[in-house]
Amino acid sequence: MLLRIALQGYAISYWVQKGTSLNILIVINLYMQKRVLFGWIFLIIGVTPFFTFLTFSRPEYIVWFSNHTFIILGLALLFKNPFWAFAQLCLGAIPELVWSVDFLSRFVTGSHVWGFTEYMFKNGAFDWLHLYSLQHLLFVPAALYAMYLLRGPVKQAWLGSLAQGAAMWGFSFGFSPDLNINCVFYKCIFDLPFYQTSWPLLMVAHVCVVYYLVLLLWNKKKIN
Repeated sequence: MLLRIALQGYAISYWVQKGTSLNILIVINLYMQKRVLFGWIFLIIGVTPFFTFLTFSRPEYIVWFSNHTFIILGLALLFKNPFWAFAQLCLGAIPELVWSVDFLSRFVTGSHVWGFTEYMFKNGAFDWLHLYSLQHLLFVPAALYAMYLLRGPVKQAWLGSLAQGAAMWGFSFGFSPDLNINCVFYKCIFDLPFYQTSWPLLMVAHVCVVYYLVLLLWNKKKIN
């Protein structure tokens, strides 16, 4: 599998260097399925923030869910793994949708719903240094499309979500509370009583709700 993916990438780069758009299209059609193509696209989207963080000496930011989930989605497509594609959706669907609503509200109307995406703007205008953060907007449709390419959700993916969430939770506590990575120390969005207990419990509930809702709707769509 690794050899095949590497050869596909080499073939594309070779024909791109040849310089003809016809050759590029032929290579894409002959050597790449949609699954592989979007696997590489998602992987590129995922590694872009990582290099941005290295440039600004902030490698710890990759621990944020939204900053590494596209890497996992890309690898899931390349290695035909629907388990991890569905696990990403279960873990991040609602937080990413909430982020998107707040950002789009600020971008379109000039006012936030909650205000936690204000870092995306500087002096009242969009801050292009945070361009990579627009991946938040792409996450839910990208995860759903990845699952479609991988022939739908698989059972037990919630276990992967909980395992990944627990790992992120543990790593996040290793950094300064000032960074508040993955909102583990204090609220990013909503204040909750007994925050450091209620927040992870809320995320567990979120994983379960998204998991069963997607399975229900997906199976209903197949029946219809």
